[in-house]
Amino acid sequence: MEEIVFYETTTIGIRRFDLKRCELPREMKEVETELGKAMVKICSYKGMKKAYPEYDCVRQLAKEHHKTFDQTFRIVKAAAEQLL
Repeated sequence: MEEIVFYETTTIGIRRFDLKRCELPREMKEVETELGKAMVKICSYKGMKKAYPEYDCVRQLAKEHHKTFDQTFRIVKAAAEQLL
């Protein structure tokens, strides 16, 4: 990547530094929706809990039921939030 930046731009220096990633504790759960079963991540932080549908499950259900990704995501998220 550096080679591309030096060859293709006018830059004469690049700042580099290591990053650390902080991840929320999570667990995978299966939820039943009107469209079928889907996997979701349940994440928590200091008493707060959030549910995040798995992208691949949402995409597959959307395709199977001829719905948009957004429509399907909302259906799965609503079912997941019942677990919180």
